[in-house]
Amino acid sequence: MARNRRFPPCLPCRSRKLACDRSQPTCNRCLRARRRINCVYSDSSALVTAASGQSRVSIPATERNIAESPPNVLRKHANDDAMNHGYFGNTSHNSLLEETQRNLFGAKRTLSPSSSARKRVPSPVAWGDLRPPLRESALYVLRCLRDHLDDQVSFPPPSRERQGWVLIAIDRILASLQVQFKQYLRGSESDLHILAGTLCNNTRQPVKDERCASSWIDQFCGSNLRWESMGLLWAASEHVSDDVDSLRNNPMDFVTKRRCPDTARACLTYSIELARAFTEGNDLLLDLCRRKAVLDSVLDGDSRIPSYASHGLAVTMLTYLGLHVLDNGYAYQPSFCAENQRRLAAQIFATDKFGVAFTGRPPLLPLGYCSMPLPLDLRDEDLASNEVTLSQAIESLDDRGWNTAGEVYPATLIRARHIIAAIRDELLGIALHKHNSVDIEQLRRIRTQQITAAASLPSGLIYRAEDLDDPTLPLERLYFKITIQLDHLKNTFFVERLLHAHGPPDTPTDLLLTSFGLVRLTIELWKRRDSFSSPFMRRDFEWMLLEYGVPGGGILCQELLQSTYSGRSNSTALAPGLTPSAIVQQLSLLVAFLEWILRRTPTSASCASCKQLIERVLDHHLNVPAEAQGDYEVAAWTDLNWGSISPVHFGLELLNTFDWVGQEGSG
Repeated sequence: MARNRRFPPCLPCRSRKLACDRSQPTCNRCLRARRRINCVYSDSSALVTAASGQSRVSIPATERNIAESPPNVLRKHANDDAMNHGYFGNTSHNSLLEETQRNLFGAKRTLSPSSSARKRVPSPVAWGDLRPPLRESALYVLRCLRDHLDDQVSFPPPSRERQGWVLIAIDRILASLQVQFKQYLRGSESDLHILAGTLCNNTRQPVKDERCASSWIDQFCGSNLRWESMGLLWAASEHVSDDVDSLRNNPMDFVTKRRCPDTARACLTYSIELARAFTEGNDLLLDLCRRKAVLDSVLDGDSRIPSYASHGLAVTMLTYLGLHVLDNGYAYQPSFCAENQRRLAAQIFATDKFGVAFTGRPPLLPLGYCSMPLPLDLRDEDLASNEVTLSQAIESLDDRGWNTAGEVYPATLIRARHIIAAIRDELLGIALHKHNSVDIEQLRRIRTQQITAAASLPSGLIYRAEDLDDPTLPLERLYFKITIQLDHLKNTFFVERLLHAHGPPDTPTDLLLTSFGLVRLTIELWKRRDSFSSPFMRRDFEWMLLEYGVPGGGILCQELLQSTYSGRSNSTALAPGLTPSAIVQQLSLLVAFLEWILRRTPTSASCASCKQLIERVLDHHLNVPAEAQGDYEVAAWTDLNWGSISPVHFGLELLNTFDWVGQEGSG
């Protein structure tokens, strides 16, 4: 190919006979059309030819062999566990073959489908044979990392204190970049090519399950640095982790020049795509997909397609790896990888259920198709320690798997949210199912189950009203208690809504009391917003208004318009404290906090619509003359002008919790 020849257009533009500006790694037309992942250039020789004119640098013999190796980059290595085929369930063709093998050779002797591949060594990746999008993505990640890390700051040595596996891994990855790969990361473009080629080759190696964390971490640190390692750094730079670790400092805070969420998301996305180009999947890559979904949710909101698509990828990889059906028999032996897999499965499952509650879209991971035992309530430091320490920590747990120290670890919150999510899964199946009739007794059973589950949580997670005024209670612990209580109330809210929709409620005021509790507790959290010093804690507050405050506020608005219970003379006996005055006070505070949401946040449009609607209900309720109160309840829905409020902003459905504008009332 002539050196001055233009690069060929990408395949999407070529197939549609459209003009392509040939931008790398994604052309502007595909970028505008949101086809970024599908933007592929078929002719890889263009960049190879262009790169051939660059001056050669002195490189190690091993790297030179990699650069001159034959093209074989699109074939992924078949590892020892045959994970190139993924998980096969009971209905697959593979299950029949395994049954035949057992019948033919007996239960103790089976043929491994990967026996021929166990000694196969993957051929090295030739940098020049990579597709241009992969090459440009790899260089973009490394360039951004080089610019992101402050070269004036010495990377801190790995901490000698006991830490969780994430902090240990970040320390070791940074040390690897400082020692083994410093000359390549801080060198010329050719040096970046060498580093990128090394990462590609390392990524082709399987990440095997290990009983201890250090052996598992060895597979993606030091000379084994891979693209998943880069993704972990970018996720850590934005504190995308679990509920506890995301609020605490990590080594990336001390070596980065600045925070840039959009750059971190782009580099995390490219790291995942690069890893997927060279490996079928592993636990670390699954964790990165989970973190990417969380970051998309923070930056774009839960109702937008980026977070939905990212979560879909995490669910796909979870089921591909078979982690949705984990072992929970008597022969189960806890180990680092086994417990880490349980945590990943529980986190993705809970995210799926809370996302469905927010958007009203069908779940991607129904519990009926899964076997997800709870992870043990272990400290991260104990889980990442040696086997002796891990065994001692396991023995200290109670018979249900909770820690006996009264502490709140990341695993404590993962377990609690998984328990709530499992109950919510059953509720969602009833609420979203379009064909089966609703069983009232089943709903009552679920309500009892939710109350029992909330009461059986560890005392460190059970919310009490006096916690709000307890100066000795750490703010972080108060935050966790309130969020778990809000999730409990949201499940109860769903049950009461379904009972009201499909039959007479057992207690008329249950839905009102639950809604009042949702709004009041959300406001109590917002009133203490400035007390929470971590910006990574406050970034969830806008979402909480829509998830918990607005649905409960909708029911309270209906009550003001129709005065079903609170306006009666015996309302105090029915529900103490549930008066029109109390409802107006809570809704007024809710409006104030909705107005606080900045316009640049992803939830600003929905918050503005909710604020406008609640304000109109309050105005109508407070401005009605006393002599017109008799006709107020009848005329409320017909006289109130809803025309200027666009229903487009209320398209989230939320299991009919946002659709209360067009309902007839709460009772």
